[in-house]
Amino acid sequence: MTIVRNDTKNFYVLVVDQNGEIFPLTGYTAEFTARISYTSPIAAIAKNGVISEPLTGRIDFKLLPSETDIVEGSYRYDVQIKEGTDNKYTVVKDMELVVSPGITLT
Repeated sequence: MTIVRNDTKNFYVLVVDQNGEIFPLTGYTAEFTARISYTSPIAAIAKNGVISEPLTGRIDFKLLPSETDIVEGSYRYDVQIKEGTDNKYTVVKDMELVVSPGITLT
């Protein structure tokens, strides 16, 4: 995924099970996390997703300009869903996020 520094970025994740069927997200929360490297102790971006219709398996994310105001370059990201305090599943694993510079400076 590519984002432009200081821009808003809307995207969604559709969660499916091992059979390719929609995974209902009732009772789940979701989080997008991007780090400069696997070992970086601090997330460059950490954002909760919105699950407005759990039975669709869709998680919506909206990164604001203040959240995309990070150093241009390559990052690694994932998306996890959590059910209560016990169950956690990584549904998007080890993907590349490229932050590119914006041309307009206003």
